[in-house]
Amino acid sequence: MIYKNAIEDYTMKTLSGLQKQTATNNLTTVLLVLCLSLINLNTFATTSSSDATIDESIPADCLPPMFSFRSADVTQANSNDAQLIISNIKNAKRYSYSENGTAGMTYAKATLIDPSKKEIVIKGLPNPESFTSYTVRVYNSETCFVDQTITLEHVNFAELADESKLELIQAVDNRNPQIDEIVTFTTIIVNKGGKAATTVDIQTLLSSSLKVVYFYADKGMFDSNNGVWGLGSINGGETLKLVVKAKVLQQGLSYLTSYIWRQNGTERDIKARNNSEGGDDYGVSCVSVPISLKKGENYKVTLKKYNGVKWYYKNIASGVYEEITKNTPASIASINADSSLNILQGGEYTFSKLVGTCNVGSCCPIIVEGCVGPKIQIDSIYCNKKVDSYNVRVKLLDDDWSIVQQVYLATANIGFPTSTDYLKRLNRLPVQATAGYVVANGDGYYTIENIPAFMPNVTIVATDISGKCNSSKIVNAPNCNVPSLRTPVVLNETETFATGNEIPSFSVVSVPKGTEVVWYDDEEATTPISTGTVFTPEKAGTYFVAARDRKTRAISTKKELILKELVAPKEAVFATKVCKCESATVLPDDDFSKVTITALYPNPADDHLTLDYSIPESLPSAKLIFFNLSGTVIASYGLENSETKIQVATSTWTEGTYFYQLLVNGRKMTSNKFIVVHN
Repeated sequence: MIYKNAIEDYTMKTLSGLQKQTATNNLTTVLLVLCLSLINLNTFATTSSSDATIDESIPADCLPPMFSFRSADVTQANSNDAQLIISNIKNAKRYSYSENGTAGMTYAKATLIDPSKKEIVIKGLPNPESFTSYTVRVYNSETCFVDQTITLEHVNFAELADESKLELIQAVDNRNPQIDEIVTFTTIIVNKGGKAATTVDIQTLLSSSLKVVYFYADKGMFDSNNGVWGLGSINGGETLKLVVKAKVLQQGLSYLTSYIWRQNGTERDIKARNNSEGGDDYGVSCVSVPISLKKGENYKVTLKKYNGVKWYYKNIASGVYEEITKNTPASIASINADSSLNILQGGEYTFSKLVGTCNVGSCCPIIVEGCVGPKIQIDSIYCNKKVDSYNVRVKLLDDDWSIVQQVYLATANIGFPTSTDYLKRLNRLPVQATAGYVVANGDGYYTIENIPAFMPNVTIVATDISGKCNSSKIVNAPNCNVPSLRTPVVLNETETFATGNEIPSFSVVSVPKGTEVVWYDDEEATTPISTGTVFTPEKAGTYFVAARDRKTRAISTKKELILKELVAPKEAVFATKVCKCESATVLPDDDFSKVTITALYPNPADDHLTLDYSIPESLPSAKLIFFNLSGTVIASYGLENSETKIQVATSTWTEGTYFYQLLVNGRKMTSNKFIVVHN
């Protein structure tokens, strides 16, 4: 085939290019190719119902388009929100899709592909009555194209009307805070069923490195001492929220894990951690405080009671985590005999460990900052009336200079040898600026005075006590030609919401006389997107609020506001598979590949049908659903890993063709058909 020849030609050119690389680059390239191969294999596995076909008559110079094609089911019984998703697009200019095969598809009627988009989402597809096939055609030219077909199955929602179905979502607003910063964890519980869930309790587990300073629950009571959120009952379709604000007390990793503990008066089995009907019943959110590593220092990470740990570091060039081995340069990191890790270079590090047959990994990476100075925080900016200039007052967080000043003052008269060194450092000051004079105010505050008004901005550099590490910040000049305006005060500077729920509003506490409140979606924007004391965004993102003088139209300094959309946490990606284990400090994922239906008999069936199956120990249960050609569910059964066989009574079923579907944690694993005939 022409397609095969094109691929072979492309492969030979690629291999020829690989031979010209150095030995080091060869290893990196091979690893990347292997990773890409695994990703492609996974893509084909998840879209096994798609059949790619190439037109035999395409010209010899055709470079066939490459893409992945998958679908998403509808979410509610009466919704038209099924989707077709085209991603990983290469060598493509247009696309078209049809429910009637390839009939009527033409290049001229096809939709142009925006090269800036990472994927194409075709929305608004209805819930099919049984099975509906869609074909997508992706063009590189009028005669060069690839077709793929995928089948959407009927999703039955009848069971939801008679059951409660709880799902838990959790997120954190800042994954990389500093020590003593406040982070906000938001836990959302949703009842996607039609029946109320009663006596619901959520258990939260908080790392000792986090201290609760505030909490709020939409409903029920939250006990911050034992971490139990007692909700009582949750009606069908109801969504409730728990907000926990905690102060970060130390460097490294900290976690908050929440899971559904009790429901309908009984304690839930959390060994599987995921509902067999689909939807997470637990969430893990983690924060990683960057660890400062000065030049020549060695940071050692030890995981207590962890043996056989695999360590990984993030390759800055490729963006991929690579395993740390004896071949890893010693200047980056090295592994000790007790599985602890010596880190000598700044970057991101993470781990995985084997527990039985399960390989689990860290939820957040360990972040090591190679060499940074104190964090610069802008306290205020104001204009000078007598001199055409302005001042900037800053505070250095984690600043050791105030301690040095105290020690120096205490020891100067005694004549310690170190006092001379302190004096040299104090003469330099920890803050420098591209303009103006730096004055130390004490307690970590410094003022850069008399910056010329004609300078559009000033660069501030803060140096640590060693003088080797620094940080910088650019501050824009105020408009000194008009009276300064006070920046509006907003209590809720950070808000969160769950996908599909109502978006919260930002509100200003007070407005100075003669001004109005204006809202922006870009700090440098000149045209507001809204006015007024209350603003409701349309989507997640970063927004800005300022005060505007009604007469002069002068604008105050803009305050940054953040709106985040809560989504289920994503699993970390490692070289080896990460599966589900009992730990509050991991993000798990099940090994579904070993769940299989090994036999089905007799076929045709009369009064009973027997299925042989296999479920690994890491998965305690699965679900088997039977439905007819119209998509109506006839029966459903739970499968336990302690058994290998199930017998289904079919004596009352109408003769005809039926389908079964195997579900594991809500994921469709396999589907097949059989016949019922009564003798």
